[in-house]
Amino acid sequence: MPSFLFRLFHLTLAVLLLGVMFSCEEGELLENQPPETSIFLESIRLDGQDRLSTIVALFWSGEDVDGYVIGFDLSLDGNNWSRVTQTDSTFRFVIEQGQDTTDISFFIRAVDNLETVDPTPAFLSVPIKN
Repeated sequence: MPSFLFRLFHLTLAVLLLGVMFSCEEGELLENQPPETSIFLESIRLDGQDRLSTIVALFWSGEDVDGYVIGFDLSLDGNNWSRVTQTDSTFRFVIEQGQDTTDISFFIRAVDNLETVDPTPAFLSVPIKN
């Protein structure tokens, strides 16, 4: 009986070693994945008798599956960006005199720890009417 256990032990050990040898393949490193950005409207408040200005409270978040978010880029035109680290803010948007409506475009994109920016920024159009 002891020789049977000895053989069983060696057979089990051989199967485990073969499993380890064939399951441990050297792989390629995955490329850095860009972060993803979300934006949320908290409130819109119209101020003043003529309502030519509107106060908008926004907040945003970012997620990076292979790192972490270090900041955000904000833009009102999708071309000129400003870097921030906060995740919310209140903005005062003004309607030009002579107009009764306007749409404010607000873009935000997350930036990860490798300075990779979200290639598809979150977008919110804020309609303002006097």
